[in-house]
Amino acid sequence: LALFGGLCYGGWKISHAETLTLSMQSVGEWFSATTVIWRTVAVLGEAIFLFVKQLNAAFLVALIAVAVFSYAACIGLGTAFFRYARESHL
Repeated sequence: LALFGGLCYGGWKISHAETLTLSMQSVGEWFSATTVIWRTVAVLGEAIFLFVKQLNAAFLVALIAVAVFSYAACIGLGTAFFRYARESHL
């Protein structure tokens, strides 16, 4: 019983030590910042999901088509400019 009491008292004293308290405070602040960032990302994700859910299907298909055609145009123009630059300097 005395050993258990001493162990509890020692644990209480260590948990209230100044160095441990300061180090745990910095760790707590880091986890607090991580939690804030995670919650912000989650809220933004839910907002985007609700926004997309409210859109018309035809509008979504049009947005996807514009993205695909824009990507194809960038690839095509990039290839053309690369070939032009390569041939003009040789």
